[in-house]
Amino acid sequence: MTAKMHSINKTARIAGFLYLLLAPLGFFGGMYIPSLIVSGDAAATVNNILAHVWLFRLSIMSALTVPIVNIFLVLLLYKLLKPVNKNHAVLMVVFILAPECIG
Repeated sequence: MTAKMHSINKTARIAGFLYLLLAPLGFFGGMYIPSLIVSGDAAATVNNILAHVWLFRLSIMSALTVPIVNIFLVLLLYKLLKPVNKNHAVLMVVFILAPECIG
């Protein structure tokens, strides 16, 4: 196996790992926080958060980590796909990172 092929395989494995990492991070960050919120009852919401402070903090960190992991994933995918078709690789980066920058 050539050095270039080894580099491509390593990049692809890292991209795959980041892709797999997005699922649990996104699920935990997106699903746990809303489960603590009691609509129309701020006191109950505060009590729920105070009862589960560490899980609340972890879910916030998880929700903040998802866009960062997504940026690195897109950059690795660009590196992998640029030799195939540079224009399509650039479009992929734009379409994936545009929502990250906007909201």
